[in-house]
Amino acid sequence: IIGRAGTNKSHPLTWALKPIQDKDRQSFRLYENQMKYYQDALTMTKNEREENGVGEPQKPHWIKSLLTDFTPEALVEVHKHNLRGVGIYVDELASWFKSFSRYTKGAETEFWLSSWSNKAITVDRKGSEPTYIASPFIPVVGTMQPSVLTELSGDNRSSNGFLDRILFTLNKNEKSPYWSDKELSEDIPMLWKSIIENLFSLKMKVDEEGNNRSNIIRFDKFAKDELYRWQKKNTDEANSLESDSLAGMYSKLQTYCIRFSLILELLKCSVAGHIPQRVNIKAVKGAIELTEYYKQNACQVHSIINESINPIDKLPLDKKRFVLALPNEFKTSEAMKIAKELSIPERTAKRLLNEKSFFIRTKKGEYKKTK
Repeated sequence: IIGRAGTNKSHPLTWALKPIQDKDRQSFRLYENQMKYYQDALTMTKNEREENGVGEPQKPHWIKSLLTDFTPEALVEVHKHNLRGVGIYVDELASWFKSFSRYTKGAETEFWLSSWSNKAITVDRKGSEPTYIASPFIPVVGTMQPSVLTELSGDNRSSNGFLDRILFTLNKNEKSPYWSDKELSEDIPMLWKSIIENLFSLKMKVDEEGNNRSNIIRFDKFAKDELYRWQKKNTDEANSLESDSLAGMYSKLQTYCIRFSLILELLKCSVAGHIPQRVNIKAVKGAIELTEYYKQNACQVHSIINESINPIDKLPLDKKRFVLALPNEFKTSEAMKIAKELSIPERTAKRLLNEKSFFIRTKKGEYKKTK
């Protein structure tokens, strides 16, 4: 969620995540009891354990669903004990992506790119047991101020597909709201809690090796036809775009549309209290509406980022060096001499001189930099 400070962008997330945080709080109490039992068992001799009917002590693990402060190693360790998946909630997302270079540069970005695509996680650390997670699921949610968007696109994240994987919600209300006594009906939080509990109660399938196994829910014919119609329209739009970054975003949204379809079908069935057999057309239409909403927001975010980037930084390295090498005021002959020194073709250099974002022609054969 993108919004200025004080525009209540954190409150919707806090409300939505409360049932999950409550569940984690309950599981922590269980973990504390198990840990006490484990520590008591460690103090017993083998004979004492046999006399008290206590088996070989097994160290317990806190099975939780949400992390807020973590290292990559801790995240993988938690996920190893909760194969359903682990959610990440970082109120200010800037602290999340700014930490990507604290270890090997680029490694953590690659980790998030791969986990979004559901690629297996393998960790081999000296002095610890190797970890293998066949089907990772690590959604990330948080807030950000508009001024931080340009930093999010830094370190090649706007061109390596990282930015395309993020769903943006732009807070339209840019002003801080007045206080209000208006409250949600008590039925709404209770219904939301019930929905989340029903989803958690769904049985997870596991294969012979202990890895989670997907429960396949197929689209019915009408839903599939609707999805294909939208995908064709979205693909045509993507193919007509000149911007590679926007085209990449359109492509990722096709994956999101499928995911939204499943989510909406599961939510509907959770309310009704039964397991879905098929994804129907109502879920697909809702998913398409959601996807189009996020598409509009993504286009706005790309505009904000592009407007804040110096046009020179968008140039290829050779052209950037040419523009920077030119003095603030110069003649065509001087520009051609510098272009030759940098091995820039004369035609390319003259075409750049006509770019109004870089230069102004003061009179025939003479130019001045715009900045």
